[in-house]
Amino acid sequence: MSTKAKHVEAQTETTRVTVASIRHDPNFAAGFEDYRAGRPPAFDTFDCFAYERGRQFAAMTPPTLRLNSREAAAQFRAAFITEDLI
Repeated sequence: MSTKAKHVEAQTETTRVTVASIRHDPNFAAGFEDYRAGRPPAFDTFDCFAYERGRQFAAMTPPTLRLNSREAAAQFRAAFITEDLI
């Protein structure tokens, strides 16, 4: 097995963002709330990355978790560290 990193061509431009900036994005909150309310995805209405992350985060956390709680912040950071959420 090779230890050399593979070079992967970029499919799009990327920028660094903070966990806090993602969590406080209104599109993230909309995805979170839509999933919790049982609404179908509205990918054409919202910024797809933040909206989909919100839906994914809602799916992987307990239904009683409030989005703006300290527990949600801790679980969100943990999901990025473990790469359960990217």
